[in-house]
Amino acid sequence: MLGAGSNFGVVTSFELHTFAPPANLTWFVANLPLKKETAAAALEALEDYSLNTMPAELNMRIMGTQRMTQLEGIYYGDKTGLQNALAPLLNKTGGNILATGTTDWPGSLQHFATMSLNQTHPHNEVRRDSSRP
Repeated sequence: MLGAGSNFGVVTSFELHTFAPPANLTWFVANLPLKKETAAAALEALEDYSLNTMPAELNMRIMGTQRMTQLEGIYYGDKTGLQNALAPLLNKTGGNILATGTTDWPGSLQHFATMSLNQTHPHNEVRRDSSRP
């Protein structure tokens, strides 16, 4: 990094060490039937699950409106693994999985993208700077 004092810097290069993407990723949408009487307990169960039980292979977000509350996200694995990972939470909240799909890494990105993805360079391509050893 090159800088101009204690408050400014210019990054001149990055070196990234990445890992191979998982072979199977499963996207999902799950319903959380939050009712006025049970919403607080369900949200506490969600908090407890996310802090203490949720596996590292699971990534999700909550979306809520006046009509529905849903979890959506991705699991690094197959549908059976997803079901097992979500079971503790869904059993406590009375929720259920509405939709799933298993795909590869680019397919999972495409699923959540709001536009067409440019995959000119394959996701497994290694590109090296020819000026570096």
